[in-house]
Amino acid sequence: RAQVADAGTYGVVVSNPAGSVTSASAQLRVNRPPVADASASRSLLIAPYDSTQATAFLDGTRSYDDDADPLEYSWFDASATNPIATEVLATVTLPVGTNAITLRVTDGMAASTDTVLVEVITPAQAVHRLILASVDASRVPPLRAALTAAGMTLRRGDLQSTIRDLELFQKLVRKFASSDDPDLSARLIQSAQDIIAALDKVDVQPSNNGPG
Repeated sequence: RAQVADAGTYGVVVSNPAGSVTSASAQLRVNRPPVADASASRSLLIAPYDSTQATAFLDGTRSYDDDADPLEYSWFDASATNPIATEVLATVTLPVGTNAITLRVTDGMAASTDTVLVEVITPAQAVHRLILASVDASRVPPLRAALTAAGMTLRRGDLQSTIRDLELFQKLVRKFASSDDPDLSARLIQSAQDIIAALDKVDVQPSNNGPG
């Protein structure tokens, strides 16, 4: 099997007692397979409130070829034999649940694959995870109350109130928790913002719910 170090220019000399002849030179090129890398794809998505699927952005830009060959990209999910996308950056729709997505990269001579898990969750699941992630921070009563209220209004389908509760939670995190653990606070604020963004994709009507 040829190695990269074997690449170069070669010729063949054929000889017998009467003499010899040398062939024309030939270039030996040793192809190195490309490396597929789908790790830049976002691994957690929140579906809109009224949907059981979400838009996923698949990113194969970290893939490379040491020979600088042009690459072709194909994306597959576990249930499909045909690719769901054929671009290095692809937008696809995935259902709620854990989706195994495989990127196949080829340079025309060799190929490699990389599989990532993309999880799609509902806003209710996202709020529940936010509550679990903020156990320490939620010891502050106003933070705990804001998250509890967000869960209750979401269950009622009162999305405007849920958004307001989550925005209040963000403000309270900045006020009470940011100095104790800045990294955790940033993650909590971003998680709340991701839920708000998912809820904002719905045509939210003004709430007519009264107190209680």
